[in-house]
Amino acid sequence: MDKRFRERLENWRRTVRSGSRQSTCAAWARLYVASRVHDHDAPPTPPMPADLLDGWLVEAVWARLPVHRQKMALKYWHVTQLPERLICVRLRMRSRDVKRLLVVAEKNLAEALDKFGDAATIAANNLHAGNVPCLLTLPVAGSDATKDNEALID
Repeated sequence: MDKRFRERLENWRRTVRSGSRQSTCAAWARLYVASRVHDHDAPPTPPMPADLLDGWLVEAVWARLPVHRQKMALKYWHVTQLPERLICVRLRMRSRDVKRLLVVAEKNLAEALDKFGDAATIAANNLHAGNVPCLLTLPVAGSDATKDNEALID
């Protein structure tokens, strides 16, 4: 695993944990609600810092990994920083299997992050505070997929 990827995982841990023992979902929900509450007299919120945006980007990509055990192994190892023996107990796997699972999971996460891009690219596209990109792609109007969907509705 290269140094840049390790730094992104460490940033992911800091972002998700937010300096507390809160769960991942609660931290994300708190940030999401805070970004949606507007005070009309207050100045507009500044853009999300790149490191915070990158942390939530890693979280969004992690949440969409297809294999649950890989997701949990990554979370236990990098976010909650559990010892290997506790990860073995929680995942009900042997130590050597957990090590292999972590290697594969890190590889899959790195590939997914490479496909999606990095925080600098996203910040250059003018995302405002609280908007973490959605990884779902919608069909473009006039494309074959849209026509197929319209045909199914009719």
